Amino acid sequence: MKRYFKLFIAMFKIAWINNMEYRANFFLGLTIDICWTIADLIFFTVLMQNVQAIGSWTQAETLIVVGLYRLLGVFVWGWMQPSFDRIPTFINNGQLDLILTKPIDSQFLLSFHQYSMNLVSSLVGGIVMITVGLSLRGGLPSLPVFILFCWVFLVSILLAYGVYFLTMTVSLFVDRLNNIVYLFQSMYDTARYPREIYGYVMQRMMISVVPLALMIGMSSDVLFGRASLGFLVWFHLLAIGFFFLGRSVWKVGLRRYSSASS
Repeated sequence: MKRYFKLFIAMFKIAWINNMEYRANFFLGLTIDICWTIADLIFFTVLMQNVQAIGSWTQAETLIVVGLYRLLGVFVWGWMQPSFDRIPTFINNGQLDLILTKPIDSQFLLSFHQYSMNLVSSLVGGIVMITVGLSLRGGLPSLPVFILFCWVFLVSILLAYGVYFLTMTVSLFVDRLNNIVYLFQSMYDTARYPREIYGYVMQRMMISVVPLALMIGMSSDVLFGRASLGFLVWFHLLAIGFFFLGRSVWKVGLRRYSSASS
């Protein structure tokens, strides 16, 4: 475990150096992220001017959810997307061969080898929107609720990781499937809306088959005092299940992987 932690720190430092090497690209990415944050805020602000609630979310709660969406996006777009999107390319051009020869777990190397550091605005903007939304709703949560929220948010990151990585493992079974990188990215956008706006069948799918609604919804339900014990247990089981399912499928795919030179 100590070796993996040191390797994680080293790869993070290398990613930081790579991001700072082309500072114009860094600041351009930062500007784009600021624009996306503002666009999300404007969209929901205009929408809430004409309705009192979206599903079960009031105006203040909608602001909190937008903040949570931006905050989780720091991990999805800043960590998972830069690392996972290279998996199909590594498989097709043979770079996966080099990773598999390393004396370290291949999933670990692929998961933590790349980062985008230009999502600072999403981090700051998300925290500010959550704080303002909580103030408009009636104040900050109690300490036990805040601790539970932080834990549930960490589990949300694990769930997003599990679902994202599972979709990318398909690359081991289908040749030249570079477009698979857009599957999770498209699905993730649905997480910003309350599941109540969808039909019954769609709701069931979004909390069980592909639990996108829970990535943001469970963290917000904890803050809003609507999280039931049953849903919390189901949420944890899904996060753990998708993580190990993705790892299992990855291991199966590696056994049939014949390398680019075969």
